[in-house]
Amino acid sequence: MTATTDRVLRAMAAIVDPARRVAPRPPLPPADGRRYVWSAGQWVRTDDAPLPVLDGAEDLVQRQLAHAVLAGPVITLWSAAGARAALDGARDLLARASPPTVMVHHWPTLPAQAAVAREIARDHHLWIGAGIDAVALAVTAGRWSVSRAVSELVRLARAGVDAGATHLVLDPEGRWEVRDAALHQRLCDTATAALAAIRAACPGLVLGHTSYDQPTLHAHYPWAAWLGPGGVDVALPQVYAAGGGPGSLTHRLAAHHASWQRATALGWIRPGLPVVPYLQAHGVPAGETVVVGQAGCALWASPARIDAEGERALRALCALTADGCVVPGAVARYQAAHGLVADGVCGPRTFAALGIA
Repeated sequence: MTATTDRVLRAMAAIVDPARRVAPRPPLPPADGRRYVWSAGQWVRTDDAPLPVLDGAEDLVQRQLAHAVLAGPVITLWSAAGARAALDGARDLLARASPPTVMVHHWPTLPAQAAVAREIARDHHLWIGAGIDAVALAVTAGRWSVSRAVSELVRLARAGVDAGATHLVLDPEGRWEVRDAALHQRLCDTATAALAAIRAACPGLVLGHTSYDQPTLHAHYPWAAWLGPGGVDVALPQVYAAGGGPGSLTHRLAAHHASWQRATALGWIRPGLPVVPYLQAHGVPAGETVVVGQAGCALWASPARIDAEGERALRALCALTADGCVVPGAVARYQAAHGLVADGVCGPRTFAALGIA
């Protein structure tokens, strides 16, 4: 076992202090090559068809990936003033909600940012999120070669692993969408080479991608490089619906599914790529967020964006996790187990049963 893999395993095995009413992240699922979901405090086999049993870092990534997709909400910390301000502004929320997993959306390559990431990793599973539009801008402007861009992204990944992160979620957005064919190819080459280099440098690190939720609206984006064969391990499409009123998240999710399926048919996205929706923790009714995120989600972002409804949603999702309900239909399962009408709608009675006003 390499030192990097050992760090990843120790981070995944960390148990948060139960006195804080944090539900520990479940252990990694059994390594017997079969499919499991986490339900009612145990891994339950869901498919008798065996999966390929992999070796080394690839096996670790696949097991951690199942762990990540099925084991509860991920709250993102971000502040324009930096990682320290983000953590300081989110401390009370973290104490109230007790999320098992926290994503820091700041590059940990600076000592101060890395120190914050290490502090979070002591009490939570740590993911690193990183906006990388500046990388695309440097490449398309000719200031950076592809190899320079790859080196910077590998440096980012290594800093994340050194801080205790198990997941790196890359966030390439508008600067990666270019119409010029030659520049588009350079960005495709950058993405492909960066993913390969990060995997070689940081075996066991789970690689994620977050960007637009409707790929077919962004035809000049390098989808296949990020999400095709050899691409990331998990996609976190930004299913954003803030300010749209009741039902807006449900409608946005339907539009996302339709576009995602079309992009998969076009060959932009490889079939079977795991997807965890990235939702907004503001401007959306809490009950809708809980229903959409009940089988696992990421939430953007504290303290800069989250509002009262976002906090209620986060606390409800964490409470469902604590109760062992982090599967499709989790809300209905929880309702049935607690004497409520199992309609799958997270309304006032369900929030009250979860201990949330």
